[in-house]
Amino acid sequence: SASKLPVAGVKISMAGWGAKFVESSATGDFLLDDARPGRHMVSFRKQGYDDGNTTVEVKADGATVTLEIKPWAEMEGTVRDEDGNPMEGVRVYVGGLRDSTGKDGRFHAQSISGGTYKLTFRLPYELRLRTAVHDEKSGETFGYANTVATGLPVTIEPGAHVTNFDV
Repeated sequence: SASKLPVAGVKISMAGWGAKFVESSATGDFLLDDARPGRHMVSFRKQGYDDGNTTVEVKADGATVTLEIKPWAEMEGTVRDEDGNPMEGVRVYVGGLRDSTGKDGRFHAQSISGGTYKLTFRLPYELRLRTAVHDEKSGETFGYANTVATGLPVTIEPGAHVTNFDV
């Protein structure tokens, strides 16, 4: 795992095995007992972790392989307007995943792969329409943009639980 601690229950398969897999033990060990010498693609997965794969070179006397499986991360926070009021219905995108804010303006994005992302917020049409202000003097209408992307990248470490990310 990313913490370098063993992970039990990881399903490991090898190209050409079809639906067959082995599962890692409580100590993280596993045995691919019918691997012939040569290069093989090994895939691994476990709920709550990123799927992974690697190429393994098996020699006549076998091979020892260490797989690194990374736990998913989470991010939660609150979206507020310029007066500090929570904004309901805002779609928050992070790491290819989406969550929507509730009445309290809170979002909770889960199952995020560790990495660096730019957060994107999409405001529903109804909210933009309701909060638009028309300036009679200039004739312009002001309000929220449809999509707002943060300019700064946010790095989320594998397995992290980022809280109180308020915007």
